[in-house]
Amino acid sequence: MTAGHALPAFAIPIILQSVEMPANPADELPMHTSAIHQRSVGYSPFRGRRWWLGWPSLVGLLLGVGLFVSIASVTSTVEGRRRANMIKCAWNLNEIGKAISLYAADHRNQFPDSFQTLLKNGRISSAMLVCPASSDAAAAGGPGSYIYLGCGLTTKSGTAKTVVAYEPLSNHPKLGINVLFGDGHVATVSGEAASKIVGAVATGSCPATMP
Repeated sequence: MTAGHALPAFAIPIILQSVEMPANPADELPMHTSAIHQRSVGYSPFRGRRWWLGWPSLVGLLLGVGLFVSIASVTSTVEGRRRANMIKCAWNLNEIGKAISLYAADHRNQFPDSFQTLLKNGRISSAMLVCPASSDAAAAGGPGSYIYLGCGLTTKSGTAKTVVAYEPLSNHPKLGINVLFGDGHVATVSGEAASKIVGAVATGSCPATMP
């Protein structure tokens, strides 16, 4: 088109229709130009998204897991302590059984008449008479945690089923009781059998025997 020549009137609408203006000028910017524009207006990938709304449920889940782990740890620790006390208690009775055997060997196979006799002879210590799970004190002349039934027994009458010493049911709830028998062995007796031993002694059935 040369200078000095005007466009025909019918051509102007056609030219305007052929040139489409973008709805958003930013859409036509080059990629690097658009990125610069986004940074200049404080663009954030989280803008307009409520990404923080999931945090309460996540925090609650973490707290729940932590609480469960803490409870399990405490429960495991308590249970482990109870079983350790049970083992230490059985060891006490085992040592008492050895002391009774040594005493009988020096006294014509007669069992001592009480724990105090063993204490006086130095066969046992007062600490051996106390179950670690009980609140009993280790007194030199005290009864301790165990009930002695060996008075009048001998190495012949004290058999593998004859109860020589035992402990109250309250020392180890739900775990049973430790029992020392006439042949010197110690066993953990639980449930109905433990109740029968304690009941037999309460009614005066001595010597008590394993049901």
